[in-house]
Amino acid sequence: EKIKVLSMQINPHFVFNTLNTVKWMAISNKQPYIKRMIESLITLMRSVTYTRDDEIAIEDELKLLDSYVYIQKMRFVNFEVVYEVEENAKQLRILKLLLQPFVENCIIHAFQGKNGGIITIRIYRAGEKLHIFIEDNGCGFRMSSPSEIPTTSEKHHSDQVGIRNVQQRIQLTYGKEYTTEIHSEEGKGTRVHLILPVILREEP
Repeated sequence: EKIKVLSMQINPHFVFNTLNTVKWMAISNKQPYIKRMIESLITLMRSVTYTRDDEIAIEDELKLLDSYVYIQKMRFVNFEVVYEVEENAKQLRILKLLLQPFVENCIIHAFQGKNGGIITIRIYRAGEKLHIFIEDNGCGFRMSSPSEIPTTSEKHHSDQVGIRNVQQRIQLTYGKEYTTEIHSEEGKGTRVHLILPVILREEP
């Protein structure tokens, strides 16, 4: 019980201050990669800890995704992320951290044993619907139904849960007509298609 009470006293300010100290130590010792990694982690943690908005502008979502991708590139060096985002879609709003579980799935599973993996994120508006594609040129997998989230092994169960959570967030927030479609073929990669409503950025 004492340990539990003490752990509750370590608040987010302490964590951020500690990370900032480590960042400045990295700067002093000319370690740019460590500095950038700490900055990326701080960006993600601030978004989760302090930002109460459930929805953010797409351009801000992509900045969060960039921070996540940079951290992962320190672990997995065999992939690149390419963005193809229409200018008129950047200010539209989507649920925060909506894309991260799909990108994580690509990074961890799609490029095993493969060099030169590419994840392409394509975003555009068509009428009153927003279309987001997350595609990879990885190993792919066999599917029984293109609209269903595939059953994974127990080893990858947490990834499946994360993707199902995204689908549930979309439908609970926007309605059953908005959905997630996954298409994959062995040896030819995977494509995720998110169909969302067009939500304009509120004026300040």
